[in-house]
Amino acid sequence: MLTKIKTWFLGLKTWQKVVVGFVAFSFLVAPFSGGSETSAPAGDSGAAPQVTEMPEPMVTEMPTDNPAPASNLTVAQSNAIERALSYLEYSAFSKKGLVKQLKYEGFSSEDAEFAVDYIEADWFEQAAKEAQSYLDYSSFSRKGLIKQLIYEGYTEEQAIYGVDYIEADWFEQAAKEAQSYLDYSSFSRKGLIKQLIYEGYTEEQAIYGVEQAGL
Repeated sequence: MLTKIKTWFLGLKTWQKVVVGFVAFSFLVAPFSGGSETSAPAGDSGAAPQVTEMPEPMVTEMPTDNPAPASNLTVAQSNAIERALSYLEYSAFSKKGLVKQLKYEGFSSEDAEFAVDYIEADWFEQAAKEAQSYLDYSSFSRKGLIKQLIYEGYTEEQAIYGVDYIEADWFEQAAKEAQSYLDYSSFSRKGLIKQLIYEGYTEEQAIYGVEQAGL
């Protein structure tokens, strides 16, 4: 077959050979003449390829607040704490005084002391409140009121703080106490001055008080 084609080709004229060569060349280069364009695969309508979206990763939010710890208080301790707080809502107490009061209410020493420590009260503030409450219904010298607060269970430091905090007029207190003595008993001027000094007033305060009482 190839010999016949070769014989035929050699028998052609020069211009015919050129035409045949050109046609043969065209067929040879045709498959590579598509340039950069790539035909779509069979069945492709030309639409943009579908993109499968990957699901977003799930984010588990961690709690930011720590859960409240479970209470490890006994019933007796909880009740003692509630009672201690209720007392301080309407009255002033020293630490020792409040423990004593809770024990009087029937709580054990351990529960009473635990409750009083647990509430973390400001005992200096309590001393100031109790000092004022004493002066609301009675008269005291500075020394006498400090002594009274110590008797109620406050430390000496707390008692001094409480008495000084209220900034009482001790001359006025001396006058009130002088009058209260004269309201139920009789005194000489000298005797009443001596009694006020015994109660803790300075001599100057005692003299002022007695004179205000009319002696």
